[in-house]
Parts: sequence; C-alpha cells; structure tokens
Amino acid sequence: MKWLLKRKLLKLLSESELALNCLSDINIALMNYLPSKAIPLFEVLDIYKRRFAHTKEIEFEISGFPELMVALENETESYLKIHMFSGRKYDFIAFSDRNIKRLIGILQFEKEN
Repeated sequence: MKWLLKRKLLKLLSESELALNCLSDINIALMNYLPSKAIPLFEVLDIYKRRFAHTKEIEFEISGFPELMVALENETESYLKIHMFSGRKYDFIAFSDRNIKRLIGILQFEKEN
C-alpha cells in the first residue's frame, strides 16, 4: 500500500515548481517516506500557524512556508494528509488532500552538514 501512496505523491510533486528543483533528491527521499493518516484541517492549520510564526521570529527561512500558509488558510477540504521524506540534501514535508489527488503545499528543509 505504501508504494501506491508514493506513486500518487510523486505524480503530485512532479507538478510543483519547488519539488521540480530538487526532484533527484526527492526520488532518493521517497525511499525514506512516512505518510500520515488523514488529519483534520483545523489541527494542521493550528500547528503550522505556530510553526510559521516561530520561524519568522527566529528569522529562519523554510522554502515553501509562505505559500503553504496561504494554501492552508484557503483550503476547503476538512482532512489532509502530511507526507514526510528525507533525501541526501533536503528533508521535505508535503501536504495533500486525503486522497492524494491534489498537492496543497510542500516545505523543503536544507539538511545541516
């Protein structure tokens, strides 16, 4: 079942400009893939609003965060899935609808050396 989730997610990621910039790392990252169960939007929004505010406070930039926040604020689905995966150079968190048919946003974190 996990392989099917990976295939669906990879299809969505191939449509994201941020993801395309590091697609080779994403292909490796999907070997270390961890999907979530469906999570209520209000919980995701609450957690990521606080995380976004914190990153602004400490002046730490995470690629894709401003776009993700706008997308979450405008989201109409009541449940989302969060997908975490780790590559050689980056770690990623992708957000999709519960059926993995629509990419809502993606965060990209550069790994520390």
